Amino acid sequence: MSEVASSDKDFSDTATTVATEEEPTRHIDATALKVTYNPVRSSLPLLSSLKWGETFTDHMLTIDYDADNGWHDPVIAPFGELSIHPASTVLHYAVECFEGAKVFKNKEGVITEFRLRDNIRRFARSIERSGVAAFDKTDEEALYALIRELVLIDENLIPDEYGYSLYIRPTFIGTEPSLEVAAGSRGKLYVICSPVGPFFPCGFKPVSLLACTRNVRAWPGGSGGFKLGSNYAPTLMPAKTASKEGYTQILWLLPLRDGEGQLKHHITEVGSMNVFFVFEDDRGVEIATPPTKDIVLPGITRDSVLKILGADGNLRVSERDVTMEELLERYRRREVLEIFGTGTGAIVCPVKSVTYEDVEIDVPVDEAIGAGPICRKILDEIQDAQHGKGPFASLWTNEWNESMRIYH
Repeated sequence: MSEVASSDKDFSDTATTVATEEEPTRHIDATALKVTYNPVRSSLPLLSSLKWGETFTDHMLTIDYDADNGWHDPVIAPFGELSIHPASTVLHYAVECFEGAKVFKNKEGVITEFRLRDNIRRFARSIERSGVAAFDKTDEEALYALIRELVLIDENLIPDEYGYSLYIRPTFIGTEPSLEVAAGSRGKLYVICSPVGPFFPCGFKPVSLLACTRNVRAWPGGSGGFKLGSNYAPTLMPAKTASKEGYTQILWLLPLRDGEGQLKHHITEVGSMNVFFVFEDDRGVEIATPPTKDIVLPGITRDSVLKILGADGNLRVSERDVTMEELLERYRRREVLEIFGTGTGAIVCPVKSVTYEDVEIDVPVDEAIGAGPICRKILDEIQDAQHGKGPFASLWTNEWNESMRIYH
């Protein structure tokens, strides 16, 4: 995974500069946590009635930040609205970043988190990219403990059905009360949680994609490799337009000229997910995914998929550029076996078609399993790991229980 490593290294120099300029006088201190319990305790709704991301737990975590004092004491309090100055930089200049992770519960009541530390590490990079605050390993471990506390307080709202989970949304916003075009020196970190089921209303079913040539999601030298809200807002209108035309998601393209001056449309992501292609030619089967660099978000699920595939010595896995021109040519030669997206929300999402200009690429799907065999294998392996089963569970999950509580 050299591309991911290279991307992290490239950013580390910038991150170091930001941290040096904004070195906080105080790190996040989980032991200073203050808790105010919600007097009204909710019950978990009927799972079939859950709409993704619209139901929330009873409590939320907030931690304020300012450059003079560093991170303030963390607070867990009843879930409610935020009050910020109308000139806050988040409202005017999109100084904001967020994360997405999941916690699971089985029928025996065992609670497991899935790769939360990796999500927090990526969150730290995004916070530092915002230019407001530094966020180091000490802060990462403190935030991990505080999220665990928040989840355990509302553990009755974690679904215990397979395919359901508690979605965790850490967010950092700039709260500097100024219209100056600057990152500012004040912010607020908060975490909310939502019991969720399948990401798409249709469940685990193959989707249709529209390859977008009019809009670009990310570009070299930009911020596509960070989970900033400003990366997502410009994609919503094109996605809405595609939905009206009958497509489920957009396949994002980046037009670049190659060394010979030929324009190539590089495939970057599908919707808000990483994308994988399964090709077969005279050299055998290849599974390819675009490199991250500074264009593609280094997805945690993407990394899980690469590790699962890498553990199978019979598969050839490549992190390389895949262009729309290559995809079309392989389709004409009947070399496209599968396409699927990966992300925290959906885990994996099989693709049944890609429309590019006047060409529709039909992707093979096994109707019996609702996907291609590799996509289905990935889904089963990751879901097993998330519920503490299979060969990868010990690598990616940690069990939580009441004995780990900070505040009593």
